Amino acid sequence: MKWVDLHIHTTFSDGTLSPTQSLIRAKEHNIVVAAIADHDSVDGVEEALKTGKELGIKVIPAVEVSASIDRQSIHILGYNINFKDSSINDLLHEIRKSRIERAKRIIEKLNEHGVNIKFEDVLKYAKPHVLGRPHIAETLVELGVVKERLEAFKIYLGEDRPCFVPKIVPEPRVIVQAIKDAGGVPVLAHPCKLDDKNLIYQVINAKVEGLEVWHPFHTEEDIKFLKELLEKGIKGYLAELLGREIIRHPKFKPIVSDIEEKATNARTLEDAQVIVKMREKELIDKLLTALG
Repeated sequence: MKWVDLHIHTTFSDGTLSPTQSLIRAKEHNIVVAAIADHDSVDGVEEALKTGKELGIKVIPAVEVSASIDRQSIHILGYNINFKDSSINDLLHEIRKSRIERAKRIIEKLNEHGVNIKFEDVLKYAKPHVLGRPHIAETLVELGVVKERLEAFKIYLGEDRPCFVPKIVPEPRVIVQAIKDAGGVPVLAHPCKLDDKNLIYQVINAKVEGLEVWHPFHTEEDIKFLKELLEKGIKGYLAELLGREIIRHPKFKPIVSDIEEKATNARTLEDAQVIVKMREKELIDKLLTALG
């Protein structure tokens, strides 16, 4: 059985494996198409393309870009992007700078709540330009403040917790256009993680071209809801723009976390058949050929 995984994070953001290590594991699980989609960074793509060629895995250059609506964090996946495009790299650079400032503010809040943690402590677990809450959570585990990363989010770092700091990032329309300008296809990541489902429609109005359907956080009810969006369409145009689904291998977890260990939803290629809407017919043909 052949598989695809179009949402892989590496050590260039909050993953635990390098691009090469991720693809070696992918090969072990018979994954034939993989997208390296790190948070706000394309720095791992070149390594992944080289390794993928050596291993016989079709690698799709991708990125997961941070956006927000009314302080609600939203992630937009960009597939088949020109990862060397200067405009999108400039945008990602600015977002990464904001990540550093956010991490420093979170650490200040932790100090205010009696937690002895320093910015330098967190740098042991992350490259400075891709700092995120998972790295701070990992540091809290290593310092013995909490037992596991999930506990760090429940007590300190979650969106309704005392040390949470919202991201200062562009709105989805800006991100979507930047991805398109870089030749890519914008897809809303894990839509049902959003607290307000109405935000899904707002991002759709920003002209995304796909929805991530299968995700460890999505319930069967979520999947049904998203598939209905794709199948029935909204305002007459969605059936044309959104007709593909992202599917994930049920065993391949490049991001190791308690949540992913406890809950995963995925489907085989026979269940979904297609993966994500790609404008370029040549790429679609390559994907379908690789998937057999």
